[in-house]
Amino acid sequence: MAPQTVLHVGLPKAASSTLQQRYLSRHPQIGYLALPRKAGPPDPDDVLERFVTSIREDHALGAAEAGVEEVRKRLASTDRPIALLSEERFTGHMGAGINAKANFAARHFPGARIILSVRNPLSLLRSNYAQHLRHPRPGIPPVPRYDVWLNHGLSEPDRQETYVAATRIGAIGRAWVEAFGREAIFVILFEEFRADPVAVLSRLADWLGIDADPFERAAREEGGRINPSPSASQLALLRATQRLRRGNLPGRAISRLVGALPDLPFKSSPIPKSLEDRLAAAHASDCDGFAETFGVDLTRWSYPSARGREEGAADPSTSDLRPPA
Repeated sequence: MAPQTVLHVGLPKAASSTLQQRYLSRHPQIGYLALPRKAGPPDPDDVLERFVTSIREDHALGAAEAGVEEVRKRLASTDRPIALLSEERFTGHMGAGINAKANFAARHFPGARIILSVRNPLSLLRSNYAQHLRHPRPGIPPVPRYDVWLNHGLSEPDRQETYVAATRIGAIGRAWVEAFGREAIFVILFEEFRADPVAVLSRLADWLGIDADPFERAAREEGGRINPSPSASQLALLRATQRLRRGNLPGRAISRLVGALPDLPFKSSPIPKSLEDRLAAAHASDCDGFAETFGVDLTRWSYPSARGREEGAADPSTSDLRPPA
């Protein structure tokens, strides 16, 4: 019997690394395929690397088209009931665009089931910004202030290649529903997964028709999240070190310094509330659309909403969203 193909498509910075390296790649009933740096098997001749690079940044998806048959063969070669391809750039904003990527996946992986992990857009934008601060690339100027970094996305709402567009979860969800159908998609809310990974993974195992025990054992093992977002204190330090970078402080030194900093208490977000309010307004209707499409309650996690936040909900301006008491 052929294995069931499953695509874990992201989003980036929505627990993807933890899902890949701690859970999906280690389940004995999942034939796991991803890049080696994401706990995948060796990649002979860099076939998967070229495929993923094309998914990430190729407007024509040319190399992805050329390499997809080999990717399908690797998935089909597993003797496990689930053949899972994990690559969060399927929902990334660069390259061909979200709709084109979803349609590409539907065309080449018909009958696949989809794991879609999402996160509060305000928290996700901060995390993406911090990722740029934490991992500066050689030859690239220091990352500007957050408002400057985001301004072109807020001022050009119809432009897809911006980080603001990349966090419109309603549009992303619609693209995958149109390509695969609602029943083929399992949604993981980052905040719910962080609060109770065992409950979320148990539901995922049931949806996939596999044993939940390996997920539960992995959740109980010691070890923190993989590639976690910085705390409020770490984010503040990252922003401060951008000025030091102008004095040629190496990026690797920044990462080491931030990683060693304890999670100090901060009374407020280092991000201006006025900017948070603009971002919330830009995402409100989109988040409402996602909630309606997938029948999920986003208000308890303080996602932006045009319907207003419920009384007592957590404040989305905090840089580290936590579940309500």
